[in-house]
Amino acid sequence: MHTPLAVAARPSFGAEIRGVSAEIVTTLAGIAAAVGVVAFNVGIERALDLDLLGLTFAFVIPAGAFFGGLGAASGYYVAARTTQTLPNRRILFEMLAIAFSTWVLMHWVEYATLRLSSGKFIRDLVPFWEFLQIRTEHLQLTAENPGGRAIGAASELGMLGYAHELLQIAGFLLGGLVMWLGLTSLEACAPCSRYAPATRLLQRASSAVFDEILTRAGIVLPSLAQHVTNADLVCLKEAFGHLEDLHVLYIGEGNNTTTALALAFGLLPRMRLTIVTPEGYGIPREIVDQARGCRHAGLAPGRKARATLRR
Repeated sequence: MHTPLAVAARPSFGAEIRGVSAEIVTTLAGIAAAVGVVAFNVGIERALDLDLLGLTFAFVIPAGAFFGGLGAASGYYVAARTTQTLPNRRILFEMLAIAFSTWVLMHWVEYATLRLSSGKFIRDLVPFWEFLQIRTEHLQLTAENPGGRAIGAASELGMLGYAHELLQIAGFLLGGLVMWLGLTSLEACAPCSRYAPATRLLQRASSAVFDEILTRAGIVLPSLAQHVTNADLVCLKEAFGHLEDLHVLYIGEGNNTTTALALAFGLLPRMRLTIVTPEGYGIPREIVDQARGCRHAGLAPGRKARATLRR
């Protein structure tokens, strides 16, 4: 979408404060989600004797760690949506950091609560990192048949235990990365730092009424959703505070985007679009007629069409 030239405004003090507050909220939400994931795993382990975060299939697929990373990074995802914080490198780094921290926290909780047969806590005997080293090198591999019965005697992995833990870390990081990619896939307006709402635009009419208007006007819009997105209209709404009585000037080559803009503005009452293109590069006259016909079809009854085409 073409936008008018403008001088970038310096962020106000209030905007900077809101930015800092958003960072604090997202960070706290990430920490809360990580703690929640570990607490849930501890509860399941004590109730069912099942370590969900440690589930590994075929020794090389850390499924539990992957979902643990997803759960830990979900706090950032939800907080970013709530505070309108668009995905950036900081969010990516913190999502990956909280995923790794969840792996550390999972082992630290085990270290802090593990009690020996003598009644002493392991934390009173060895430091955490030494406990982690002992645990990794003495990790045992148990093979089970489909019925859940162990096959053969369990054997210690030794140095292969480090490979297992690296796979666990990779699983957590992959879960955090997938959650960040999900955040980047959301439609957003970068200039106004807002995520595009999915249902707020054109909500004056139901989908059935909307389809009926298009049918009555004889308009087929196969590429409208590809070229005129909610984010474009959200940018206008954020910039001007309203969409009604808005006059938008488009300067450039007449192409699919220009066509979709003309048809979209034909669907929006009380909005005016002026298209200025070089000689011979305008949009077809029938597109303008379709846009006007759509407006006359019922979205703005009684109003004169205000579409303008200039070359």
